[in-house]
Amino acid sequence: MKRALLLCALAACGAPTAEPVNERKTFFADGKPWSELHYAHGKPDGLWTTWHKNGQKASLGSYSEGAMSGHWQRWYEDGAHAVDANYRAGLLDGDYEEWWPNGKRHTHGSYRAGKAEGLWTEWDRDERKLLEGSFVNGEREGIWTGWNPATGAVRRHALYSKGQAVDDPVKRQAALDAAGIK
Repeated sequence: MKRALLLCALAACGAPTAEPVNERKTFFADGKPWSELHYAHGKPDGLWTTWHKNGQKASLGSYSEGAMSGHWQRWYEDGAHAVDANYRAGLLDGDYEEWWPNGKRHTHGSYRAGKAEGLWTEWDRDERKLLEGSFVNGEREGIWTGWNPATGAVRRHALYSKGQAVDDPVKRQAALDAAGIK
């Protein structure tokens, strides 16, 4: 009985109710859709979709309380995949993939709290490996290797420490020796 009275009292006093989700749509000059974004409590919240002028989907992702959140995708105008990324609280966080317009891999890596982290690899338009190395807290760290795409031969090894190239040939050679790289 007391609970029923409390609920009635709250309802009579105008207890807060969930605000409806609002939606905003924008259009190109020819009337085709350009974007659709959902809002809650005045902030982007929910699905966000954009389209290219030709009608192909351009991007798809979600917001949570005004910040990019979860899995996001982008596509080129012809529908080919361009980017797969993950966000948490508005920052890149998790696996990151990028493709060239021809569908070949361009970049593979990951982020943690908006900073590149771990092994990153880049390829040219024909998916020949160009560059590979690791990031720690958003800075290049350790041995980075570059390849000649025409021959596949190693072009160069570079050594990084806290984002700065280590130019000392003795330190560089010691790091290569320790990694078993000739």
